[in-house]
Amino acid sequence: MTTADRFDPFATIHKGIRRILFGLTVDAGRLDARDDDAVRAFAKRCRDAFELLRAHARIEDEVYFPALLERDPDALAAAGVEHGTEDDHMRGIEQHLDRVVQAGPGERLGAGVQLYRALSAFCADFLRHLAAEEEALVPAMWRVMTDDELRALEARARAHPSAAAAERWLAELRAALSPADGGQQGAA
Repeated sequence: MTTADRFDPFATIHKGIRRILFGLTVDAGRLDARDDDAVRAFAKRCRDAFELLRAHARIEDEVYFPALLERDPDALAAAGVEHGTEDDHMRGIEQHLDRVVQAGPGERLGAGVQLYRALSAFCADFLRHLAAEEEALVPAMWRVMTDDELRALEARARAHPSAAAAERWLAELRAALSPADGGQQGAA
């Protein structure tokens, strides 16, 4: 069995997260900061997306990573994966969102540009984070776990209380999949 044949519990969710982040970044660049309704709708969508990212991190931290560390105690440190910095970055963007929503007409355009730049920087950082997980942690899981064990972890992830946050995003997540991905699920 090659690694291409192995079950990857992060494949689907990571594709979906990329689609969501790219969409948010494009939408932030196109946002008409003069339109109150558009600004409020974008702020809600962005906060909802961050809820998904935080839920994803909780599931990784509480389901996948402990199982990996049990078998390979050095795997996370070697990969340099840590979710705290992403959460800090999201809180900073939420502050930008608040500034855009609360800004007066003369300040809103500038606040919108700052939001776009902050969100773009966050997306770039988050893409590196996803790549680190995929390049280091998935192969580490493959070295120490069978596909059946990974599927059992996925079942635990789907049952995790944080998994409900992903339910609202299922259409976006599925839209990121290729026809060949149909069998991959990945609830994290």
